[in-house]
This record gives sequence, C-alpha cells and structure tokens, in this order.
Amino acid sequence: MRILGLDIATVTGVAFYDTTEHVSKITAWSFRLKGDTDEQKASDMGVQTVGLIRKYKPDFIAIESPLKNIVTHKRTKQTLVGEVEDAAMNPASIILPNQLTGAVMAIIGAYRIPWHTVPSSTWRKCFLGFARKPGWSRKDWKRAVREQCDMLGIHVTNDDSADAVGTAFSAPSTQTYKLMMSRGEM
Repeated sequence: MRILGLDIATVTGVAFYDTTEHVSKITAWSFRLKGDTDEQKASDMGVQTVGLIRKYKPDFIAIESPLKNIVTHKRTKQTLVGEVEDAAMNPASIILPNQLTGAVMAIIGAYRIPWHTVPSSTWRKCFLGFARKPGWSRKDWKRAVREQCDMLGIHVTNDDSADAVGTAFSAPSTQTYKLMMSRGEM
C-alpha cells in the first residue's frame, strides 16, 4: 500500500510510505509554497498535489487535520499607564491552513483517492506511543518526533517532514483505511 502523508502549511511536509517496505524506507521532504497571496499559495498547493499524485500514485492519503478554532495568546503591551496583559488572536493562522487543505481535498477528490484527516494528537499516539505530555511545548513535540524518525532510520530534513512521517505512519490505524481494507477496496 502506497501512502502519502501531508503536513500542510506554507512549508508543507511530505512523506511517502510503502507499507510493503521496511519503515526505514519512508522518504520525507518539504517544499515551500509559491505566491504572495493566500489564494496564490492555495493554487500552488493544488499544482504540487497533482505532481505528488502523478509521481507517487498513492493508494491512500493521510493529512494532518488543520486547526479549526482560533487560539488566543497572552501578550503584554506597554501603555502610558504601564504594562497591560491582554489576549491576542490571529485568524489568518487558521484561515490559510484550511484554504490549503481545501485545495488538496479538491484535487484528491478529483482523482478519487481514499483519504483521512488525522489530528496531531492521534498520529502522535500512533507514532510516539503517547498523545499528551503535560508541560510540553511545541518545540518539545517537534524534537520528540524528529528523535523517533532518527531511531527508526528515517531521514528527515526539518520538523515539517518529520510531522508528515508521523501522519503517514498513522494512516493504517485510521478508520477509513481499516474499513477499506476489510472491504478489499485497497
């Protein structure tokens, strides 16, 4: 089974996993989307997806689920009366990843390739053996995933390609994949 794993962002991580080969044979890389606007980047994401499908002919595509809720961040601002703490949010950090994922989904749908979106906590549980670690920062998670790739003999060039490996690795544990296998559809 040929699985393509995607960690979609302006720098998109990609992993190709042939389940008939040893896990150390997973290949991973990343690419930066071209374009000045979100729409141009989404267009490039579509073009890149077509290229990946034509080259690797995946039987299944696993995509890290984009966030769908806006996360607020505490920030401190200096005002005339001193420092004030408030909350900031950046809707663009949610909008663009969902636009890019939509571009990918349209292409996958046109090619009729089975797919599943995988939350990061789900693929981490499958790939690392745990999904939650109280007190861990984003940096801690990225380091753990890269270390797991190293331990398995999978060459990764950055955090994005490492996350794509985890996403691809988790594909056989998704309900979509299992259902299709049980029906003999793949």
